[in-house]
Amino acid sequence: MISNPTAAMTEPEITQANAFVKFMSRHLVVLSGLYESYDEKGKLFHTGLFAISGFILNLHDRFFWVTAGHCLDDKFDKPIRAGTLRILECGFADYFGDKAINSHKIPCAYEPGCAFYLDNEAMGLDFAVMPLDNLTTRGLIANGVRAISRENWEHQQQLSFEQYKILGIPTHLTECQISAGGAVVGRLQPSMIAVDRLDPTAIPNPLPNVWFVGQIPPEVTIQSIEGMSGGPIYGFRRGSEGEWLYHVVALQSRWRPLERITFGCSLPLFAEALHREMAEMLKSESLPEGT
Repeated sequence: MISNPTAAMTEPEITQANAFVKFMSRHLVVLSGLYESYDEKGKLFHTGLFAISGFILNLHDRFFWVTAGHCLDDKFDKPIRAGTLRILECGFADYFGDKAINSHKIPCAYEPGCAFYLDNEAMGLDFAVMPLDNLTTRGLIANGVRAISRENWEHQQQLSFEQYKILGIPTHLTECQISAGGAVVGRLQPSMIAVDRLDPTAIPNPLPNVWFVGQIPPEVTIQSIEGMSGGPIYGFRRGSEGEWLYHVVALQSRWRPLERITFGCSLPLFAEALHREMAEMLKSESLPEGT
């Protein structure tokens, strides 16, 4: 669903825009489920729904779920190990795309340490990768999910993009209700919003220039992009015949709400490093290819 329909938009324009978001959402895979929060004395004080935006990376014909590293480190592993968070139910919501045929989540038994993550501001890195088994991979493919592979990023430095957009699940658009019987019912609503790319060195308190830096324009009326961390940042460009082409250029990471400035972890930076590391492992035969 578009996040900022205006009064000037006609019904056909809104319908077309929503169809475009659905098309782009074939890459969106959200780790979602129910959780319980406990205080330091072990007393339950909240039950709710979580949703972590992400997408699928194809590395050497293996599928990995990708999100922001801080999402799993701060929101999951640390509180789980501290005993203040318990996951009741968890799965991959992969039904946002235009080719989806199944509206049920793929179960995932999340445990601390099941993903590799790195959150290092000085290095410009904030990503997490979770290897997926064959059953989950087949389920994602059957439901129309499109993975991002190396052809998406290996020549990005030679390309220029005209527009950028972020896709994910804003927290304030996530609905969660507890029924009379105590069941938690939730609804996830993807949003795709425009972002204007900025010169990394031209903002107050700049981060290292390997970060993707953008600003949400004033006409985008979304309240907040909290919850969109881990979602893809798309770059759009014109092809040789004038057609629109797109690439995932970064993974949404940080957000300065007062300035409406967003930071993304460069996909070519971390994906190529992972690709090369896996290539070395395959070469040494420590990781059998195609299994």
